[in-house]
Formats: sequence, structure tokens, C-alpha cells
Amino acid sequence: MTRLPLGAASSLLVALVCGACVDVRLVGERFADDTLQVIDGDDASVLGSALDDAGNLYLVGTMSGQLAFPGGTLSAPGPGAAFVVSLTSEGTHRWSHAWVSSTFVSASDVVVEGGRVRVAGYVSGVVAEPISFDGGARQTAVIFDFNVESGDPIAVSSAYTSASGNVQVKAITGDESEHALVGHFVGELNVGAGPLPPSPAGVDSGFVAVFDADGAPRWAAVLNGANVELARGAFVAGGVVAGGWFSRGRIYDSEPARGRDGVAVVFDGDGTVVSTLVISSEADDAVSAVAAHGDGHVVVGTYGGPLELGGVALSHAGQSDAFISVFAADGALSWARGLGSSRDDHGRRVSSLDDGSVLMAGTFSGTLNFAGETLVTRGGSDVFVAAYDGDGNELWVRSFGGDGDDRLGSFDRDGETLVLSVFVDGEVLASDGTTASGPLTIVRTAI
Repeated sequence: MTRLPLGAASSLLVALVCGACVDVRLVGERFADDTLQVIDGDDASVLGSALDDAGNLYLVGTMSGQLAFPGGTLSAPGPGAAFVVSLTSEGTHRWSHAWVSSTFVSASDVVVEGGRVRVAGYVSGVVAEPISFDGGARQTAVIFDFNVESGDPIAVSSAYTSASGNVQVKAITGDESEHALVGHFVGELNVGAGPLPPSPAGVDSGFVAVFDADGAPRWAAVLNGANVELARGAFVAGGVVAGGWFSRGRIYDSEPARGRDGVAVVFDGDGTVVSTLVISSEADDAVSAVAAHGDGHVVVGTYGGPLELGGVALSHAGQSDAFISVFAADGALSWARGLGSSRDDHGRRVSSLDDGSVLMAGTFSGTLNFAGETLVTRGGSDVFVAAYDGDGNELWVRSFGGDGDDRLGSFDRDGETLVLSVFVDGEVLASDGTTASGPLTIVRTAI
């Protein structure tokens, strides 16, 4: 591993078997060679990702037109298609699928479980290929299964419809023995464990549902009493932590939402609520990512004004700031930090390391100060990764971006390698001084 002194900048590049190498502006204490791959093609949005034990990357989302990968091209059968693509650790295409429905389709998240790649999303209308499925007139939660090695379609392993409204699955998390769905619905929903309490009239209710490896339901829970959208989830200490936001009401015994408030709820292995965290400033807030952290959990998101979190006051630097907070198993706050410039900043993803440190990824605009370093965006907004030690001390920060507004699609960790998918608005600087552009850039960098 190459290590540069604190404060040094790096543009270390490794040639790919295919694709374009681009210059990444990195600042921080720990570096290794960085592999960057610009994916040529049309519009695409990565909504979820996963890594398997071999380091293969799985991306899901929506697309139109084509995406060209080293060793293969994925073509959408129509506008607004859902897709799944598998890439090797070197960025080479393994297999991929894209599908449309007669009405609407989305692939929201993906997990590798027991030899299957489970793609979770929602459908209305009829899907013909790669797996035949009729989602009906309303949005139906669905899991499409593919063989992890060959990519061959296996089956629709689960499908759940809200009898009087719509249901959206936004996240799936799991392991070899179970998986959990996280999302929201309108009306009435039964995910196989019995009907959930219906959502209040005209608003969404959040839900979490846990299944065994064969898809048999274990338990399900609902968050209602407000307009609730749950976006992320993770298994933690035998249960599940789910995060998102709510408005127009309250969650359990919380204060009523002030605009849009963030929320994270921890459930035990039977679906009983262990703790609830509400992120409530004077402006809009959200929980964007959650993860297990030792016996507790870590929560990342965005807040829009001065915030008090578990007795810790977080100052507010700009229009919106990123936050990260770590909690013990009993829900007690261990530490919390805010991160922001004078403009819009967002915490989007999080990863917990075995040594107790944590990584937050997101976007920032303007000038960002962290760990004694100053980052300035190349364009309107850039992607950042910031590292904290087990006590919340700032360690290092890195950034990447083109000459426009860039956004983060996904963020994974494979040992000491970080894998990001970044939507680059405009052009990125190539290693030979030229520029390259594409709707999607895969960034691989060592911690």
C-alpha cells in the first residue's frame, strides 16, 4: 500500500483492461493506487449495490439506452428500464439484465444470499423478460432472483401488493440465513406474516419485514401515525435498524415532525422496537444510511439547521449539512458529528470497520474543512468520503468530481477497498490531460 504524508494530494492511476482512467483529487493520510472506470452510455441511476466474497460488484437501478462495460454492453428494452449488472473486481462485465413493464418498474436494491442475487424493487403492469411477472394495476413489491455465477434468472421469490394502494421496496439487506425488506406503502399490506395496520388516509406508512432464506416470513412491523418513507436498513445485533424520514405527524411517542424529520428505528429479533432516533431541526432532515457497528449501529443523514442529538449540539454551517452518529446496543449515543460547507452537503452512505472507525460518503458543495484539510469542489458538487476513529475524531477525507454537479450512487467496502459508483455531471480530467465523460464512474480506492 502506498502511503502519502498528511495533506499530500494524489492522482495515482492504474490502467484498466478497458474504460478510461481519470484523475481523482484525494486528500488524506492513507492512500493506495486508485482505479477509476468511466462507463460509456446513456442515462442511468444506480440505486443499490452489493459485493460478494470474490469481490464481484452488483449494481441495480434504472436506465435508458445503453451502458458499455469492458466485455459487454447492456441495452435497455425500453425507456425507464430496471437493470442489474455484475462486474468483476477488475471492472469486467460478468452478466447483466434489463427489463421493463407495461406500466412502471424500478430496481431499488440488491443483496447476495445463498447463491442467489436478490434484486428488490417494485412493479406495476406486466414484465415479460427476463422473468415473467404481472404486477397488477398497483405498485407491487417484488424480488427477482438470479444465479450468482451465471446470472440466469431463477424466479420471483417474493411479491407483495397493497390491497388498496401502492407499495415500494427501497432496500433489502441480508445474509445466508435471512433477509429484510424496507420500504413504505399506502393502504393495506400483508407481507405473509399477517396484515399490517393500514396507513392513515392519504399518507405512506413505513414497513420492515424479515424473511428466512426460503422467503418464509419471520416478522413484520409498521411505522405509521405520520407520512413515513423508509429508505435504508441493516441487520444489527440480531435485529434490524431502519432509517428514513417522516412528516405530518409523529412516530411512536416522538414530537410531531417539524417539516420533514429524519428517523431511525431499531427492532429486536422478534420485531419489537428497541430504540427510536428522531432527527429534527428547524428545516428538512433525513436519515439516508444505517449500518451495524459493533453491538450497536451507526446512522448517517442530512440536517437543515442547528441540531441537538442525544445531548450533543451540532452546529449548522450552510443550507444543509451531513451528520454521522454512533449508538450503543441500548440506543445510547456514543458520539455524533456534523460536516458541512456554506452550501448544500449530504451524508448518503456509511460503512463500519472492525477497528471501530467509520466511513461516511456523500456530496458537498463549495469548500469543506476536515481533519485539517480544505477541499474545494471542482464543479457544483463533488463526492466525498470522510473517516472517523472509534471516538469520533476526524482522520482523513477524499473527494472526487467532474466539472458539474456530481452525486453518489452507491458505496461498498471489500476489506480495505472502497467501491463507489458516482454520477458525474460534465467531464472528468483524464490521466493524459484530456477529458472523459460518461453517466457513471466506478471508483475503487484503498482505505
